[in-house]
Amino acid sequence: MNTYSYDLLVDKSIKRKIKILQILLEANRPVSLKTFSDLCDVSFKTIQQDVAYLIDNLPNALLLEEFNHTLSLEKYGPSREIVTYIDSLISDNPIFHIIESIFYEEKKDLVTYALDLYISESTMKNYIRTFRNVLKDFRLDLDTTTFSLVGDEANIRYFFFQYFRSIHESSAPIIHNDQYHEITEVLEKMKRDYDLNLNFDYYRATIWMFIIEKRIENQHFIEFDASILEKYENKDSYHRFKTAFSTYFHSKVPKENNRNQEILFSYFAQVDTIIYESNSSYLTNDFIQEFTEQDLLITNFFIASKQNLVLNHKAKSAIQSYLTNLSILTECTDLFQKYSRILIRKAKNNYSDTFSIWCHILKNHDYFSQVEDVAARLTLLYEVKKYNKKKVLFALTGDSSSVSYYKALAKKVIPNDVEYHFLFNRPLTNELLSPLQIDLCVYNFEPQLHLTSSDLYRLSDIPLDTEWQELQDLLFNILNLHFKCNT
Repeated sequence: MNTYSYDLLVDKSIKRKIKILQILLEANRPVSLKTFSDLCDVSFKTIQQDVAYLIDNLPNALLLEEFNHTLSLEKYGPSREIVTYIDSLISDNPIFHIIESIFYEEKKDLVTYALDLYISESTMKNYIRTFRNVLKDFRLDLDTTTFSLVGDEANIRYFFFQYFRSIHESSAPIIHNDQYHEITEVLEKMKRDYDLNLNFDYYRATIWMFIIEKRIENQHFIEFDASILEKYENKDSYHRFKTAFSTYFHSKVPKENNRNQEILFSYFAQVDTIIYESNSSYLTNDFIQEFTEQDLLITNFFIASKQNLVLNHKAKSAIQSYLTNLSILTECTDLFQKYSRILIRKAKNNYSDTFSIWCHILKNHDYFSQVEDVAARLTLLYEVKKYNKKKVLFALTGDSSSVSYYKALAKKVIPNDVEYHFLFNRPLTNELLSPLQIDLCVYNFEPQLHLTSSDLYRLSDIPLDTEWQELQDLLFNILNLHFKCNT
C-alpha cells in the first residue's frame, strides 16, 4: 500500500489493523501482542480486539494465528492477497471522495459533503484536518469556502498524480483505453520519427496526461518564467517532443502562450516517466552541462564507497543520467525529488552504508531539498546497476567422461550473474586461488593443504543430484545474488 493512502486514513482502528499486518509481513516471524501494543500506543485489550477482527475477516489465503500472546501470519496463496485485503480496508475512505470531487470541480460545500457521505459536520471537519496535514507535504492548502487546492499549479498537479497513482493502484483504471492508446501512440511515433532510444513507463505517462488535460479543461494553466521557456526551446529533445504533441494540444489549448507552457510541463512529466535501463539514452545529449556537473559528485561517491569507477561505468552512467533528469524536473518543482517512505526505509535497512554515503554527499549541495529521498533513489539505482559479478571456481577430479558430465551439470546450476572457471585434475592451493579472487570454490576431492583464501563448498567424490541442487541454492543465497529490496 502506498504511504499516501495510509496518511489519508482517519479511522484509527483501520490504521492499527493495517499496521499489524505490515509489521507481520516485514518481520516474517511471530510477533508478540505486547510489541503491537507498544508500537500502536494502545492497550493490550485494544490490540486483542483488532487481532480478533483480523482473524475473522482475513481471506482464506491468509491465516492469522494467536498462540500464547504471540501472533503469526501464514500465506497460502500469492502475497498480493494481503495487499488486496489492505486496499479493501481503505477503499471506503470518505477523503478519497472529497479529493476526487475537488479534482473534478463538483463545487460542493462542507454541508453538502457531510450529507453525501452520511457523516456529521464535525466528522467532516476531522477529515478535512487530516487532508490538510497531507497537503502540507506538497506545500499546498485547502480553501474550505470553495473546496479547491491553493498553491503552485505544478505542485497541485504533482499531488494529484501521486494520489491517482497510489489510490487507484488496485482499483479500476481511471484512464480510458482510447486515451491510453492515444498517448502511447504519440510517444511511440516520436521515438520512431527521431530514432530516440527512450524507455517510458506508459502507465505513469498516461496518468500525467490525464491530470494535465483535466486541469486545462478546468482553466488551470501552468506558468513558467520566460527564461525557462527560452532555455528549453533550444533543446533538441524538447523541440521533438513539442512537434509530436503540438497537434495533440492544439485543440485543447487555443492560446499559443498557454499551449507552449503546457507542452513544456508535459515534457517535464514525460521525463519523470523515463526508465533507467542500459539501452536508454536518458535525454542527456541535450544537457551536457548538467551531465558534467554531476561528475564530481558521483566521483566523490565512488571514492567514499571504495568502488572501482571503471568497472561500475554502467552504474555511473545511470546515476549521472538520473541526476541530470532530476535537475530538469526540479526546474518545474522540487517535489519531483520526493520518494516513497517505504522505499526509503528499504534503502536504509538493506543498503545502510551506501545510503549513508549518499546522504553525506548530498547534504553539502543546496540543490537537493529532499536529501533522504534522493539518497534512497540513488542507493537503489546504484545497487541494481553496480558491478558485482561473483566468481566461482569448480575444481573437479575424475576420468574424462565424468569430468565432462560434472562440467555440464555445473553449468546448469550456475546463475546468469556468476562468472565461473573450471580446474580439472590439478592440485588446489592457496597460491592458485589467491590471484584469481574467487568468491566460492567448489571441489570434489580432499586438498593436500588447508585452504584459507575463499569460501569453500565440498562435493562428494561422485556428487549426488541433491548436492547439485543444494549448490544452486548456495549460489543464490550465500553469493547474495538476489536484489535485497523486496519490491
